[in-house]
Amino acid sequence: MLLQIPTYYDVIPRKNARDLRTIRQKLDADKYDSVEAFEADLDLMIDNAIVFNGPDSEVGQIAVEVRNK
Repeated sequence: MLLQIPTYYDVIPRKNARDLRTIRQKLDADKYDSVEAFEADLDLMIDNAIVFNGPDSEVGQIAVEVRNK
């Protein structure tokens, strides 16, 4: 696993995993058919960060702040 987070897929289903690298690759490969699809992936990445890390963790707090902007 790239980030050495062995329990990530125990919490977040692999099919729902999103990260900035994956989103960038999809952008570069023109895989998004709409702005809404791109935004949905960003929202999913943020939600995953909150679920996996917890809303009170440093990462979770940053994700909540980003989501609320």
